[in-house]
Amino acid sequence: GKTQPCIQPKTLKVLLMLIWISPAHAIFEFAQCVEGFLGLSLVLNDFTNFDTYFHQDARSKLIFAEAGNYYGSDGIEEYLRIVDHKSNPFFDLMKEVATEISPEGFDREAGTCTANANFVVDHIFNPAFSKGGAFSGGVSMSLTFDMNANKITDIYAYVPKGVIHTWFDQTFTDSGVERLCTITSDSCADVFEQNGITSVEECKERMQSLDMVTGDNYFDGESFACRLAHGIMAEHNPDHCPHISFLPMEDKDGTIKCQESAGNLPTDVLSASKIANFETFMVRHGIDPTVGIKTRCTDTEDWHQRYFPWRGCEWVSQNPSRRCEVDGAKIACRATCEPDCN
Repeated sequence: GKTQPCIQPKTLKVLLMLIWISPAHAIFEFAQCVEGFLGLSLVLNDFTNFDTYFHQDARSKLIFAEAGNYYGSDGIEEYLRIVDHKSNPFFDLMKEVATEISPEGFDREAGTCTANANFVVDHIFNPAFSKGGAFSGGVSMSLTFDMNANKITDIYAYVPKGVIHTWFDQTFTDSGVERLCTITSDSCADVFEQNGITSVEECKERMQSLDMVTGDNYFDGESFACRLAHGIMAEHNPDHCPHISFLPMEDKDGTIKCQESAGNLPTDVLSASKIANFETFMVRHGIDPTVGIKTRCTDTEDWHQRYFPWRGCEWVSQNPSRRCEVDGAKIACRATCEPDCN
């Protein structure tokens, strides 16, 4: 659902300083910019409205150091489908459980305002295509809004290395690789053909020979992780099929992906001070910033047994000795199924 801005004391102090040192018309314009930003009613998994939120070309971009650069509404959608459990078959649930949004600044000449957003997100993996784990992890984003164009122009994303590693460590399994190769076979037959692959089993062998990630948890290079990330989108939009290819293969824009990492640093994306503020946010929510994740020990309100929406954690709690054995219940209903986990 939609999240509401949370004005922090530090943010209030910044706003008061702006009022103190700025002429009235500048404050009015800043307020107009913020009002326009909020007026978009941005929901990062509402893909049907992405052409409303973003430019269709490179005037809008998402930059994520370990994952690369994504341009235009279509490119931004490609990345964000990775972190949407309705699009990503490797997850049963991804849910924001804590959010902090604060304005960062206003460029009067450019007509842009910037906000910073920190999140804690619960992740529950689909046991059919992963090791079946669950964790809570932090995510930080800096977003810039152009009030003249009424579009978001920049998203800079920062995800702790522990979150990235866990994403792909959980899914670099035989069933996870088979799911990715099945997507490739069903949606990207031309990739199979150009790589000389004739079966899902042959694809699995090639995929399993790759490194899980590139270097220090990058997933924009020649790795399983890069192909998994792009394979999720290719299932929804075959234009992204070339990114799964083992051989260099241009997409419709002439871009080649998943061959060589750009090696961007997280501090190229967010300043050291913003990262420090995000780490403070994580500490407040019980996450060690040096790890970036914490093991969940709660029952998940939104979870239910696949195909049985009435069978949630409350249903499991009525007969835990039997119902905790249902696929996914031990992870989603951990407080019920493992009462000593705290």
